Amino acid sequence: MKHLEEIWSRIGSVSKEEVITAVLKDEIEVCKERIKPTATGTLYTAISVMENRLEELSHDRIHNITMLER
Repeated sequence: MKHLEEIWSRIGSVSKEEVITAVLKDEIEVCKERIKPTATGTLYTAISVMENRLEELSHDRIHNITMLER
């Protein structure tokens, strides 16, 4: 879990979104490593769902920053 390990020492000083993002990135990497030539369609689905969630978090973060600037 490379991304989570990068923030573990400062876990108390990071946001919940940063922790979620790190864990999702790690899980995406794990799923990509498990892909085989056949019968791994569920992994592709899982990767897609997690990547979409990362996009949602990024969009929400940008939206929240924009709202704060107003």
